Amino acid sequence: MEGSQDYRMVDADTTTTFFTDAVKFDEALRQSTGGKSFEKQDFPVMMGRTLRVSTCQPEKSSSYVVEATFKGLFTADRGATDFHALCKNAGTIFISGLRQFRANEFDYARRFITLIDIAYERRTRVICLSSVSLAALFENFVPKQDTDAIKANFSEGMNVKKGGGSSSSMMSTFIGNVEWSATGLAEASLATGGAGESDVRFAIGRAVSRLHEMGSKNYGQKDDAG
Repeated sequence: MEGSQDYRMVDADTTTTFFTDAVKFDEALRQSTGGKSFEKQDFPVMMGRTLRVSTCQPEKSSSYVVEATFKGLFTADRGATDFHALCKNAGTIFISGLRQFRANEFDYARRFITLIDIAYERRTRVICLSSVSLAALFENFVPKQDTDAIKANFSEGMNVKKGGGSSSSMMSTFIGNVEWSATGLAEASLATGGAGESDVRFAIGRAVSRLHEMGSKNYGQKDDAG
């Protein structure tokens, strides 16, 4: 569990989406572009604003591979409109420099989760390089027993069950058979608001589940910018 690769994110039918090994991350990046170089490009956001990112357009693809950093995307003043513009144009987003979110960095974590939500809705694949494992990213926001539930159960999938759990009379969220949250709705996201927005555990559990699904060979990665 302490090795350089989180093997829970890898099996015969998946692509690795979360690396802790920089060499393997760089190789995945090179393969995705066919060795082509990146260039700076401005994506239109709204009201005349643009988002400047490093892009590469592989052969026979009308969408872009984007290379970004933790600092550039999540410590700057970004919002959902920026991430919508990014995911509208990008087929794959490579993000380096991830680390454990500090206790006073909820805004950074929220931006990360929002990007994952929007990328999932747009069927854009996000591939990360981090100094810690995926579950460890959020350990300053989530009790250890809940983080352990992610590690043990996220591959079984996440679902919302009606009828409530120990802390709600409305909805309970489960990862596998482990109760995760008690306030989220199945379609709620930090990108769109809704009942799940205030529940940090639900949002984190969903982000972990969606990152895992992004590694599936059958994940609907688009091949156009529309």
